[in-house]
Amino acid sequence: MPQEYLNTGYCHVAFDDDAQAVVIEWFGAPKSEEFRNACMRVIDALKDHNTSKVLTDNSRAVIFKREDQQWLNEVWLPEAEKAGYRASATVIKKDPFVRFAVDNIVKGRDKDKFLNKRFESRDEALNWLKSLSV
Repeated sequence: MPQEYLNTGYCHVAFDDDAQAVVIEWFGAPKSEEFRNACMRVIDALKDHNTSKVLTDNSRAVIFKREDQQWLNEVWLPEAEKAGYRASATVIKKDPFVRFAVDNIVKGRDKDKFLNKRFESRDEALNWLKSLSV
């Protein structure tokens, strides 16, 4: 049974024991405060489980506000890095706008520090994370 950190109409955050990864799943477009709160729950889970892996499931998300994307890279990412974040699997739908937004978020990350790969299915993403020893 995964340990839940957040379960709302806009987001679900839990720890997956099998993959030893934090899983965040987005639904629709949360308000900025909701988006940032959910992201901070991911950091809590990284710390609680001493893990470095995150699966972000954006298959039911819409594009996040530019300000939230900027906050993610400028505020959240350094804090997540301090908590041990090193690998990210992202599940995204074929929507070109969502793909562009996800690519925009990860493009500035240091490829020597972070492993990042995107997938079209959650199972593929989890299997990739399981295979990592970071």
